Amino acid sequence: MEKKQIIAISVVAVVIIAAIGATIALMGNAGTSDNSGSTLGKHLIESEYPSASSRLWVYGNANEDDKIDSADVTYLQGIIDGVNSSTTLADANCDGLIDKKDKDYTEKIVNGDDMEVFYINNYNKVAVVHWPVNKIATAYCSGAQAVEVANATTKIAIADNYITKNYVAFNPAYASLPSFGEPDDPDYESIIGAGIDVYIIGYFNSGVDDILETKLNPQGIDVMFLTCADQAGVDQPNEHMDRTLLMISYLIQGDMDRAYDYLEWHDDIMSKAMAASGTLADSEKKTYLMARTSPNDKTSDISITGKNNINNIHAEWAGADSIGQRDPGLPSMYQTVSVEYIIGLNATYYVDNTHAGFRYGANETAVQRLQTFMQQDENRYNGTAYSPHILGMAREAGNGPMYVIEVVFYQDILYPALDNGLDGYDALFHYYLEHFTSVDNPDSVDVSAFFQVYSG
Repeated sequence: MEKKQIIAISVVAVVIIAAIGATIALMGNAGTSDNSGSTLGKHLIESEYPSASSRLWVYGNANEDDKIDSADVTYLQGIIDGVNSSTTLADANCDGLIDKKDKDYTEKIVNGDDMEVFYINNYNKVAVVHWPVNKIATAYCSGAQAVEVANATTKIAIADNYITKNYVAFNPAYASLPSFGEPDDPDYESIIGAGIDVYIIGYFNSGVDDILETKLNPQGIDVMFLTCADQAGVDQPNEHMDRTLLMISYLIQGDMDRAYDYLEWHDDIMSKAMAASGTLADSEKKTYLMARTSPNDKTSDISITGKNNINNIHAEWAGADSIGQRDPGLPSMYQTVSVEYIIGLNATYYVDNTHAGFRYGANETAVQRLQTFMQQDENRYNGTAYSPHILGMAREAGNGPMYVIEVVFYQDILYPALDNGLDGYDALFHYYLEHFTSVDNPDSVDVSAFFQVYSG
């Protein structure tokens, strides 16, 4: 009996020792396990956002400036040492902790290693892109222009009909690209078959965005919800186009020298334009309204931009009193209202915003389209109590990197005596084409295909 008890006790002791050993092993593994990406898909609330001054919302940008470089590695070491304050973007590997792993991860990002890079998309969710990025797909004028700023057009393996049919003026090579059709109803098989790494959406579309991820992510394609355009069915402001352009350039491994050159040019224009608009008293501000349709029928209802539409935001930056931002009858980015309602708003400047520019094929055809729509506007309001100054602007001029020219256009036309220290919008337009696109001969592009003032 005693012998059996000793054996039993010995067996129990062995089991306990084995269990303790297993527990120790698990604890050791827990300390070294790779939980990278465990916060992927998290929706950030405003208090969790990175610094508002940062335009590179990419994890690893520990000091939250506009670059990821050795300074971020140094800053991370300061966080680890308890010297520097923690930041949202310091969690480079997105495991929910800030530690030495993030420092190592950031060093890999700086070196451009093949890896997962995490960022915050325009839905304010943690997203990922897999490096290297060799092939991309994109859509809409905003997608094409963003890739142009990144100087990454050779990475486009497939695009939508807008780009393949109309954007040959940017780059003749677009004409030979395969098309996945309309981005509102894309041919997913052709996108997958193109062997792309990243799909840049071009603009938000509430009816398509969720489907894109379910179709493309399982095929190893990262869907990049970064957009510098207006939006369809997503009622949130999109005023951070500069942030989006920088992030797209960085995340698709574009030409960062060109991206930072654009940013420097952009910042100079915006700082001068907004400083000038800041000198205007409220009583001096001209009222502004933007229409997105111009029907032939004088009595037809018209689509008008409203609250938080990006064009209205840009007009306010230029110093305009944007009726769409404050009128209770225009609560959404887009709404259709009657001609009588528009007349009652009595805006001094009425902007016809339509498909023109490169997005409407031939340059001269786009010029004529804007002129036709502005003439229809005059016919509509002629003889009524409303007689606005009529402007015309291509929709793509307010989307993507060209939006800084839109701001200057408003300011030049609404306040010709205001000294903003800038060249006119037409000169800035050609500078943009020459330095931040693939257009061979910028001087051959007619600025009137993008911006016009109606002269009767």
